[in-house]
Amino acid sequence: MLRLALLPATLLTLAPSLFAAAESDCGFLRLKASLGPAMPTGAGVPVSLVEVGPAYLPQAGSGTFAGTGNFSGRTFTAKSGTAALGSHANRTGHHLFGPITLQSDGWPTMAPGITVVDCYEANAFLEDGFLRPTVLNAAPLTENSRVQSCSWVGSADANTAAGTNDVVRRLDFAIHRDSYLCTVGVNNGFGNRTPELVASAYNVLSVGLTSGNHSTGPTSSFVDGQGRLKPEIVAPFEATSWATPYVGSAGAILRQRATQLSSVNAARGLCIKAFLLAGATKSEFPGWSKSSTVPLDSIFGAGELEIFNSEAILSGSEQLPNQATPRPAKAWDYHTLAASTLADYRLSIPPGTIATELSAFLVWNRTVSGVISGGLFAPNPDPLVDFNLALDLLPSDGSAPVTVDQSISSIYNLEHVWKKNLPAGNYRLRVSRGTGTTRDYAIAWRMESAPHVPSPSMNLVGDSAQLSFRGTLPTQRYEIHASSDMVAWSTVHSFTADASTYLWNAPASSRRLFYRLVPISL
Repeated sequence: MLRLALLPATLLTLAPSLFAAAESDCGFLRLKASLGPAMPTGAGVPVSLVEVGPAYLPQAGSGTFAGTGNFSGRTFTAKSGTAALGSHANRTGHHLFGPITLQSDGWPTMAPGITVVDCYEANAFLEDGFLRPTVLNAAPLTENSRVQSCSWVGSADANTAAGTNDVVRRLDFAIHRDSYLCTVGVNNGFGNRTPELVASAYNVLSVGLTSGNHSTGPTSSFVDGQGRLKPEIVAPFEATSWATPYVGSAGAILRQRATQLSSVNAARGLCIKAFLLAGATKSEFPGWSKSSTVPLDSIFGAGELEIFNSEAILSGSEQLPNQATPRPAKAWDYHTLAASTLADYRLSIPPGTIATELSAFLVWNRTVSGVISGGLFAPNPDPLVDFNLALDLLPSDGSAPVTVDQSISSIYNLEHVWKKNLPAGNYRLRVSRGTGTTRDYAIAWRMESAPHVPSPSMNLVGDSAQLSFRGTLPTQRYEIHASSDMVAWSTVHSFTADASTYLWNAPASSRRLFYRLVPISL
């Protein structure tokens, strides 16, 4: 028996810095100011809200019915039968489709323009109302919504492993087949284990909290792909129930933005997932970390939702791989890669600047084959394709590339490279993979740049001037130039920094000289 539960709000005493208004923290206000009249609202994007019953509807109703009050202008379809208003569903609905956008006015969403909402009761959704594993034993129903939000958890154990994996495989199958974004909540309460349903699925986007007060840890030993860390992204709410649909609303406005820009591939659920992950910020979490084989932080995943960054990646446009010229600093690609082949995306950091942050995500879906016998559907997971992602420096002297960061997990269906303060130079993001069937992937990257200006000072040491430069970047090459008139300059010293401060004793001179520090591309 599968056990489902809502994700109720947890009463906490929270530091104000962790829970400033979500619309500010998550980039909504910044994006609205940037796009102006072109700001998407989720208009034209149908969504699904999945809630534990029996009162699973945002407002009472049956069949297909019109919303009233705050929900005027929306059309609901009660996919799991007549039901009363559920207070939990009412709030999650507000965070998914509005109409309120400011936290000061109520429960905020990013997508107040959504008007078409399908509603499912979670148990019916897992059974023959959508995934159809039992009575019908058929393939999941087609999901016409572009965003599906699930603010509930289900627990299981080794005795129910077969049924749990069947459900998770069916959900992965539906997400891949129908190309939609599925946001799911992990449990509330730090120390709780990652729930088996449905956060343990591969193709979902699992959501936690900026406070870290949510379940963490690897997926259970009896589910497919044990050992994967969840959640993948966090948002600044007091409960995962509210964070989950809010992330879903961000996905909805990206979906509409893709339509505005006439990009068929950007509208894919897989690409929207990549945009959200690559746009996430980590500055809120000083201890954020990953490794080459673990692409996510053990508590905060990719970081906090930041829709301004995600939209900038989408608007950077789709880029072809293996081009000789550098790609834009914020962009993406949806590409098909055969076994044992490569896809490179070149990036350039000009002299005099640094990449204060480079974040790139490679994501792909786990595929599930439906073995059909006598009209029955039995989900069978295909071997997980093992993509890898590397960030390489391409030295200006033509020597061999140097790997700066890499993500080479064998159990995840995502890879992540992330570096701060990259020196000027030419780089590449390299996608590679091992054997197996040709597969599609989405890659999204975001490179933030700033002028690189170490702080200079000078002290007299005997008859010589000692120059001090604070803020030099280890591994960055520099030249010190001298001039008597600030017109003609000559190189008097060069070095490669090995620390954040560099000292140099200038030779004695009878002339007044000016000095400058110039970073050189690697």
